[in-house]
Parts: sequence; structure tokens; C-alpha cells
Amino acid sequence: MTDTAVKYFFVGVGKCGTSWIYEFLRRHNIIATPSIKEPYLVNEDAKRREELIRQLYNPKADQDLADFSNVYYWDDENAEKILQINPNARIIVTVRKPSERIKSHFAFLKRSALIPEGIRLDQYLDDGDSYSLVKRSEYSSVLDRYVKAFGRDNVLLLPLEMLKENPQNYADILLSFLGCPKHVLTDEDKSPVLAAARVRVKLFVKFAKWLAMILRSFGMLSLLGYFKRMKLVRTILYRPVDEKEQMDFGKLDQHINELDETYLELLKDWNVNFLTDSKS
Repeated sequence: MTDTAVKYFFVGVGKCGTSWIYEFLRRHNIIATPSIKEPYLVNEDAKRREELIRQLYNPKADQDLADFSNVYYWDDENAEKILQINPNARIIVTVRKPSERIKSHFAFLKRSALIPEGIRLDQYLDDGDSYSLVKRSEYSSVLDRYVKAFGRDNVLLLPLEMLKENPQNYADILLSFLGCPKHVLTDEDKSPVLAAARVRVKLFVKFAKWLAMILRSFGMLSLLGYFKRMKLVRTILYRPVDEKEQMDFGKLDQHINELDETYLELLKDWNVNFLTDSKS
């Protein structure tokens, strides 16, 4: 098995549906997916990459491999790294209305105990946006980077709104790009993978993150992936919530509104219509 077997790279953006894609493809064994969602293959040397492929993948004969990481979106050099691994790679970029993505990412950081529970979004943004939630929602420059490296025909743009409005159409477009037959979605497929939640006990979440870091540092990625997929672990760490927290952007409200407008223009430029019918 060689590096060129890694054909599909799902590069994020975070909180835009990549986890749903990973679980869907893995559940039905449509293409070969790693046993942990983010193996960071691109950031390893060739020898270590081959070791990880043998450890994390169990492909059928002639089955293409896929790699997933939201870090790949954020890394300015990532397109060139993938190009060196496989110049014939195909890239999937998941996106979402910036204002909604920022809110979702902020809620994720709070759920993961990376931001104190009492901090509001506007306070966090006023303090400097240490996780670059706004910058990560500026999609055009990242898309241009991958288009320049691989050509527009080899880059697929998938908005989360399409998944929410018409999950079957979303899956059909994805599978067509992957060169795979259509697959009728089950009720499980149509369910959210990471529903809104709150931390039950912060100490448990911090311990889980410490354990994940230890397992990754010792190369025990398959075991880490197993724990991450366990519903029992998620149940212990998080409790579901029905109501979304009210959030506002404070001084950045106008800028983020402009990002939303730019996003709609981006979808038009890529001929993406995420609605269920012909309405614009």
C-alpha cells in the first residue's frame, strides 16, 4: 500500500458536517475510513504515514482511502503537503453560514471546557478570539488554495445547510464525487452526529482530553478512535440540551453579517443550491 492510495481528503471546516460524513461513510463502509477521525496523515513523514495506514485502515480490495482533519483547512501549507502525497487527490471542503458556524464552534469550545461556562460569545470575541472562530469562517482564500493545487473539478464544496435541508441530496452529491453508487439514507444516517450538549462534570472532560493526548502520543490511535465513538463515553461526559444559548457578536456584528453575505455569493459562484426545490 502506498501514499497514493489516500485519494480523498476531507479538510473541514470544523462544525460544518465533517463528523456526519465520517460516520456515514464508516457506518456503511463506502470508502476506507480511518478508525480515528483525525489521524493527521499529511503531517507525518512517509514511513510513519505508511505505518498509520496499516494500523488505522482495513480497506476492501481496490477501495480508496480517505483522510479527515479540520486542521487541514487551517494549515496554510496543507494543499501543497497533499499535493506531494498524491497529486491526483480529491478534496472535500465543508462549509456553513459563518454566523451559525461561529456560534456552533463557540458552543463546542464551551462544551469541551476550553472556554469557561460563564463567558458570553461577545465577551470572548472582544478579548481577541484566541481560537480564530471568525478567521476560520472566511472560506474563499482556503478554497482558492486547494483549487490552485488540484483544479476546481477536484474540489467539492458541501454546505451544512444542504445536509439539513435535504440529507439524501447531500449524500448523493458526495457519493457522486467519490465515484460511489447512491445509497438510500437510513433514519440513523439522518440523525445529527454531534447534537447540542453541555458538560456534565468539567473534571471528567479534562481527564478525557488528557487521556486522549496520552493515547495519541503513544500511537494508540485505534484505541482512541474506539473510545471516541462509544456512545456511553459521550453520555457520561455530556448532557443533551434542547434550547440553544442566545448569542450575539458585539462589536463584530457588522463584520460577521458581511461574512454571511459573502458566503451566499460563494455558494452562487460554486453553483450550490442547498434547498429542496428550485427556490433561490
